Amino acid sequence: DSTHSNEEEIPEYIVTGSVDDAVKVWEQKDGSLKLKHKLTGHSLGVVSVAVSHDGT
Repeated sequence: DSTHSNEEEIPEYIVTGSVDDAVKVWEQKDGSLKLKHKLTGHSLGVVSVAVSHDGT
């Protein structure tokens, strides 16, 4: 017997900041990371990030 599910995998995201003055949003899926967005324009390195539960 086999079990089949129609549930779609919900992606998980990781947000990073770095000394290259960018915030990067990564998607974690199937054991790997894929860069989804690179937010530039900061005048200094980004040393901390915060994300709210509602995604804003």
